[in-house]
Amino acid sequence: MPIASHPLSFQHWFKHHLLLPLSVGLGVLILLHITNADLLLAQWMLAFEGTNTAWPWRHAFVADKLLHTGGRDLVVLAAVVLLSTLVLSSFKASMKRWRRPLLMLFTSALATVLLVRIGKSITNVACPWDLSLFGGQKPYLPFPMSLSVDTELGQCFPGGHSSGAFAWVGLYYLALVLKPKWRFKLLGAVLLIGAVFSLCQEFRGAHFLSHDIASALIGWTMATLSYGLAYRPWRAAGYAGVPAQALIQTQAQIQTQTEVTR
Repeated sequence: MPIASHPLSFQHWFKHHLLLPLSVGLGVLILLHITNADLLLAQWMLAFEGTNTAWPWRHAFVADKLLHTGGRDLVVLAAVVLLSTLVLSSFKASMKRWRRPLLMLFTSALATVLLVRIGKSITNVACPWDLSLFGGQKPYLPFPMSLSVDTELGQCFPGGHSSGAFAWVGLYYLALVLKPKWRFKLLGAVLLIGAVFSLCQEFRGAHFLSHDIASALIGWTMATLSYGLAYRPWRAAGYAGVPAQALIQTQAQIQTQTEVTR
């Protein structure tokens, strides 16, 4: 199998792309839980908005219409473009090399959105704007404590809006396969948009920080697993002990030579 099909060794994929981010992400979520950092940050945001209840930015034009509604529409448009390109790659021979990476990206994005949606329906976590602490009527019970009550609190964990951006972290792996030099640029762009979406919802009172970190963690995990299913680095004979960076550099050299000969 060509080097371009396996830019990551199995050890690097498993340890640095799956196990390490998952461990760090879960550690951050636990830390936020035991320190009540979610509440402290929400209180600071309300003070920044000039009040201690009511979330005045909830219906503000920039936060509500531009970043929330407009951001959602942008994600839908990107999904339509991705699906159209994936279908087109199935019929055009010149796009054959794009087919598997695009399918990988589509799979990871869809899995992220579905898992977040399912998680929201199961975790029974209220949004900040519904809490009695901030002028609402519901008690503050973070996940997993929220599972211990029969009362329906809400469907706010993980963060839904930010997941629309974090579902695209699979662009890192698409670039890793097709254009390695772009992988961190695309990842940075996705994380930046995800951070903007997250802050938008947190300032509106729709989510706590932990809600959006959970969405980011789900997005990255689904992207990493989708890469594993698409390229199966554990079955690549001869790659087990090769450093990932060496493979990426070799792939980049092959691409450069190909471009020169065209």
